Amino acid sequence: MQIKKGVTRIVLLIGNYAIKFPNFTFCHLYFLSGCYNNWSERNYCKVFKKHSYIDKVAPCYYCSLFGLFAIYARCKPLERKLTDTEKEYYKHLHDGDDKKENFGFYKNKLVCLDYP
Repeated sequence: MQIKKGVTRIVLLIGNYAIKFPNFTFCHLYFLSGCYNNWSERNYCKVFKKHSYIDKVAPCYYCSLFGLFAIYARCKPLERKLTDTEKEYYKHLHDGDDKKENFGFYKNKLVCLDYP
């Protein structure tokens, strides 16, 4: 098991899954943002499940009530910076936060790990 810590969420990497929890260690606002981000990403996966947009994101399988945790497919980390072409392709998903930590590979396809 690995633990990754971001500003709004803490991620547990267990087997084939990434479980995201709101980050309670900074402040209340970041905790609430983490809850919203979990809920928002699950909603995105539900709304676009039959659309080509779904191939651009790491799948979210489940989100608990109030976004207290969400279960995602675990992805292989991106080890390089995004190319300009990739930045353009994913720009509607990352709002300028295109650091390599926000991207990975799912089934050998580059996907966004943090999205709307």
